[in-house]
Amino acid sequence: YRSSGTNVIATKTGTKYPNQKYIICGHYDDMPEGTLAPGADDNASGTCAVMEAARLLAPLSFDYTLIFIAFDEEELGLIGSRAYADSSYNRGDSIKGVLNFDMIAWDGNNDYKMQIYSNSASVNYSTIARYVFNIYQPQLDLVFTVSNMSGSDHYYFWQRGYNAFCGIEYNNDFNPYYHTVNDNFS
Repeated sequence: YRSSGTNVIATKTGTKYPNQKYIICGHYDDMPEGTLAPGADDNASGTCAVMEAARLLAPLSFDYTLIFIAFDEEELGLIGSRAYADSSYNRGDSIKGVLNFDMIAWDGNNDYKMQIYSNSASVNYSTIARYVFNIYQPQLDLVFTVSNMSGSDHYYFWQRGYNAFCGIEYNNDFNPYYHTVNDNFS
């Protein structure tokens, strides 16, 4: 989308409604700037979720098109996702919903809580997603919050009127290694 940023995109075209799309996304850039920024939780965890979803869903057929995106430059101000959302909006793309995952690996107290952020316009969409989580990941304790949380890649989809949510670790158990060289696998 520009010389300093590259979004990585894979598309699985829908069989019945190929022009109507669902996006599963996360960002692959990390912090802090410098020679060592492992970014295991922020946001290799979200990128891994996108890749695993693509792997698991690849052999299946779907009515709607699925787009798997690893956004670049989230840490610099949501630049990659904004470019994508703006381009989609300007083309008139029919994006039915966005599932954004950011920092989903940390659970310091093993309570299985995950925060789901939705704006008021996406509550119905996010509620359906919550039901799906309850079926396929019943051990997760989802904390549902309606707000205008602007700190991740779902935000500019909201600004363009698309349904979206952000799945992120629970605020009361936030990764203490966030944006440090210690955000590593161990």
